[in-house]
Amino acid sequence: FFCDSFKVDVCDAEKEYVVQAEIPGVNKEDIEVEMEKGRLTIAVKKEENKEEEGKNYIHKERRTSAMSRSIYLADAQDSEITAKLENGILEVKVPKVEKVTATKKITVE
Repeated sequence: FFCDSFKVDVCDAEKEYVVQAEIPGVNKEDIEVEMEKGRLTIAVKKEENKEEEGKNYIHKERRTSAMSRSIYLADAQDSEITAKLENGILEVKVPKVEKVTATKKITVE
């Protein structure tokens, strides 16, 4: 499953961040994506538990793997975040907070 981490790429696409995480062999039910105060966290927990009938085990081991990665995105918006898993790649799109760049003239009285 994982050695000790999974690869994460972050792309700054003008109006949003595009975060891609390579997590092959993982179902979407095993993934948790959270955004809190500009910190995007991708967590994965996978349990290997195969049920085999007709075998009399004396000893049987199960494996649980857990890993998470956090990325700080300073101007990230907390709403309208989307996440999609396809072919072992999780893609999370995080919109940026729109910056007000217009200059406003102040009338002096």
